[in-house]
Amino acid sequence: MQRLFKKILRRLLVPLMRGKRYVCPICEGSFRWFLPGGANKRPHAQCPSCGSLERHRAFWLFLRESPLKSKTLEVLHFAPESCFEPIFRSWKNWTYQTADLYDQPVDLILNLENIKLPDRCMDLVICHHVLPEIQNDQQALAEIFRILTPQGTLLMQNPYHPMQQKTLQAKEMLPEERQQKWGKYAGLYQHEYGADFRQVLENTGFITDILQPEDFCTKEDINRYRLGGTLFVCTKS
Repeated sequence: MQRLFKKILRRLLVPLMRGKRYVCPICEGSFRWFLPGGANKRPHAQCPSCGSLERHRAFWLFLRESPLKSKTLEVLHFAPESCFEPIFRSWKNWTYQTADLYDQPVDLILNLENIKLPDRCMDLVICHHVLPEIQNDQQALAEIFRILTPQGTLLMQNPYHPMQQKTLQAKEMLPEERQQKWGKYAGLYQHEYGADFRQVLENTGFITDILQPEDFCTKEDINRYRLGGTLFVCTKS
């Protein structure tokens, strides 16, 4: 209900916010400003039209130029974002399915730690901001690896702190430490990934590129589109 209310409110605000300062590359709307967004209500973060955040827009610009967009693929999207789902369903070369364990409606009810799908059945898995909430994240990665075809791809976004050498584990923290670190998500987050996360991905069997928006966008585009987030491009070796 809250999600529907926010969507209706954004639609009411859209005509009032039209302008040329910021552009959303997903819905192609142009606005004087973006809405505050994210858990900490970052300024100019959320597109008032499609609801995308900085990481969504960065992912879209990456995917728009990727060969994956034009390939014939079996695609599984965990916890699908509303700004992407209608677009991906319209791509005739993708056989696109959505999945979640709790949030409805989706095509498949699946547990990332025990994915009830055959081996090597998916060419592409999309999984954004889900893994930090999974207790046994390494088991989830192993399951994704198992269902991917040879040379299949996992596209994944997660909060990532490369200057932090070791991933923080909720089970090793006191409740007050988790609350201070993660605020309202203290009861959800299980991990905060550090530099060692690359090794976890490679130990699973993935060849991994870790990308920031500046790796594939100009500074002007980063400012104009309001981009952010970290993208993990993981290829099954």
